[in-house]
Amino acid sequence: MRVLDVDLDFFLQERPCRKHRDGRLPNGEYHPWAASRVEQYLIANCGLTKNEPIPGKFVTYHHEVFEFCKTLILSGDLRTPFHLTHLDSHADMGMSKVGQDNSAGYIMGELLHQCIDKRREPIRDGYEGLLESNWISFVLACRWLSGLTYVHHPALLRQNSDLHDVPDCLFKDYDPRCGIIQLKKLPRNCRMSGKRLSEFIPLALEPEVPIEFIDCHSFQEKEPYSFVFVAQSPNYTPASADHLLEVIGQFIGDEV
Repeated sequence: MRVLDVDLDFFLQERPCRKHRDGRLPNGEYHPWAASRVEQYLIANCGLTKNEPIPGKFVTYHHEVFEFCKTLILSGDLRTPFHLTHLDSHADMGMSKVGQDNSAGYIMGELLHQCIDKRREPIRDGYEGLLESNWISFVLACRWLSGLTYVHHPALLRQNSDLHDVPDCLFKDYDPRCGIIQLKKLPRNCRMSGKRLSEFIPLALEPEVPIEFIDCHSFQEKEPYSFVFVAQSPNYTPASADHLLEVIGQFIGDEV
């Protein structure tokens, strides 16, 4: 099965580097695509059609997708592992700087020590828990994915000296160029040691998950999706972009 996941900040002309702590991004500094351009992109690049809308869900904050995937999996409507296509200005797989997001340490040093079923109930507070900036790493920890396509904002490579914004520790052999995500079960003390995660010897390795990075202009999907999720992400978008949710809604059928 294939799932399309869209963040509204993907359709901004400027890529927001970080969320706005005081609310919405300024309308005058961030400009959404024209509605006609968004509609055409969903048809030509994503393969969607208004005549055959796909079941889906609108969420406010992106990590809510984790909960809805879990619900669909438990009901049998979404079979695992599935392929996730992620259209976003951010990878949503965590940050490398401890203090902003230490989810990788929690996932590898604690969550992966749990059985698969218990991994579906991660902590949801603090800098280690499930957040809109790291929710896909928790999806990976649950072994829900067979593959991941990250369709990124064209400004990503202009703003970052690296290839992308996925933490190196998530890749197989810690190699960000390998094209494979592989989480590692690490000793529990990795969370508080202050050392880099790569300095610990893995106790076990999770299944490999291929990841593909595609610029939004180069992306073109030919296979159909089973579900589509759309996140408003109010801390990463201006209010002037909200009308695009109605445009996207034309391609979504029954709400899951």
